[in-house]
Amino acid sequence: MAVDPKIDELLARLANVKSLPAPSQSFRTAEAAAGSQVRDAAGRAFASTPRLGDAIQGIQQGGSAQTGTGGMLARALGSPLGKVALGGLNIIDAPRRAVISGLKETVDLLDSDPNTKASFKDLRSQFNDPTFGFVVLCRWRVGRVA
Repeated sequence: MAVDPKIDELLARLANVKSLPAPSQSFRTAEAAAGSQVRDAAGRAFASTPRLGDAIQGIQQGGSAQTGTGGMLARALGSPLGKVALGGLNIIDAPRRAVISGLKETVDLLDSDPNTKASFKDLRSQFNDPTFGFVVLCRWRVGRVA
């Protein structure tokens, strides 16, 4: 028996407390459910892809590294039809490269920097380079124009 009568009363009341009823609905939010679905899908995708060591061994044994979705895309773009489509995009992109190359060579012609010189050869090589683009244009120091 406890020494304090209030503690005895509290213990008696606690003995008569009923447990809480079971929840009538799930407290899982739609965001949590979607997050777990994405996590599970990513886990399945990761488990289904070959390990790097297995892929290297397959390549050494004469296989191809083109597996999965990336491999399918690489095969599609490498096909004759894919090359025709990419060639068409290259033709459509030619005016953009001409404008940017022309601007660059105009800046080289007008600036006062002796290290840069305008060149028709540069103009032609930049026009023929499909990777030449706006990133190159943004890297210039436009303040050098005289």
